[in-house]
Amino acid sequence: MKNFVSKRTNASQFSDYDELMAILETEVKRPIVEEKRDINLVDYSLANKWLEEVGIGTDPFTINNDIVQILEKGNTSKETIGPLTLEKIKSGDTNFKCLLQKITAYLGQEDALEKSDFIFVFGGKNVGRIQKAVALWKAGWAPKIWISGGHPIYQEYKPEALTFKKIAIKEGVPEDCIFIEPNSITIADNCRRSLNLMDEKHITFGKMILIINWYAQKRAWMVMEKYLPVGTTLFNSNALMEPDNQVSKTKWYETDYGINIIFNEYIKMRVHDCLAKCRIV
Repeated sequence: MKNFVSKRTNASQFSDYDELMAILETEVKRPIVEEKRDINLVDYSLANKWLEEVGIGTDPFTINNDIVQILEKGNTSKETIGPLTLEKIKSGDTNFKCLLQKITAYLGQEDALEKSDFIFVFGGKNVGRIQKAVALWKAGWAPKIWISGGHPIYQEYKPEALTFKKIAIKEGVPEDCIFIEPNSITIADNCRRSLNLMDEKHITFGKMILIINWYAQKRAWMVMEKYLPVGTTLFNSNALMEPDNQVSKTKWYETDYGINIIFNEYIKMRVHDCLAKCRIV
């Protein structure tokens, strides 16, 4: 990826095939647990229903495991799903709005927490991620915080893990209770780099709490789950987010940007499924 320049400028835009290959070239490697490789961890039925309701074909979620086609169909659907979704909402269709709320509940599903070994924070621009981690740490849900994150492929700035670490220390978390991984560029890379680093440090755990923005919660869980031994337990916990944020649980379907962010999540999960089943990762 040394000479690769992304065409994207923000998270609502989709990767094309060339960018995906550049990302895979840069990410570290770690084998998926074989007995989990072909297990379907994501239900795409709500996404299919969404596309059907706005008159778009469900190809991204029903075609065979062909990466190029999935990305092409996803990008084609993305061009119209925003305007068509906004138009459907404007029509006053209450059943359709109920569908979007079900999508919100599915992607952002949280678990009843149990005392764990680590709180794992995925890096990002929303400081509500580390704020939630600090709150859980102070409440005694886990003794250690693991922060993972460099920056996305389409932007360069100070590693997210370093920024979050400073916030956590300022909020009263001792430095020796914080571990960081500052080089990852995607959620999959967060998982693989962190688990590889834990192996190097001889760190083991049986239970871990995952914190990320609500809309990426399902994806973060499904990726991390693929790399963990059978018997390891993960708990999902949404990052804090202002209710008037344009990608909050009650606002995302009011803008083209928010709609694309959520649709993008389904495409990213579909791509990861394909990469795993085709043994590319």
